[in-house]
Amino acid sequence: MADLTVHNQSMKPIMPTAPMGTAWVEGWNCTYAEDIRSEDLVEADFESTKVHTGGGLYLVEEWRDGEPVWRGCRRMTMLPGGVSVDHEGNGKWVTLDLASVGWRVVATVVRVYKPTRYQ
Repeated sequence: MADLTVHNQSMKPIMPTAPMGTAWVEGWNCTYAEDIRSEDLVEADFESTKVHTGGGLYLVEEWRDGEPVWRGCRRMTMLPGGVSVDHEGNGKWVTLDLASVGWRVVATVVRVYKPTRYQ
């Protein structure tokens, strides 16, 4: 798998307190294929942490031994058999049990703002 996100053993949670509503997240916290680059600005809804059948981009953290060790955005959708994840942004979907891999959905991506030099 391609390394598309931040890996850091001394990482802090994306939001140490429980935020309400939407908040801004720098793109380097959640890069994902061409959808989100490190220079982008991401509007995330921290009250929306459930993966829906309509799918979308979600901000995810991986936790091990009570500590966050990875974060990124992933495209996901809820299917009858579980959550389907396009892990690398290339259209190859895999169904996962998020809890068994230590993932928790932190927020739903509402919008991605890109610098004008991309356009």
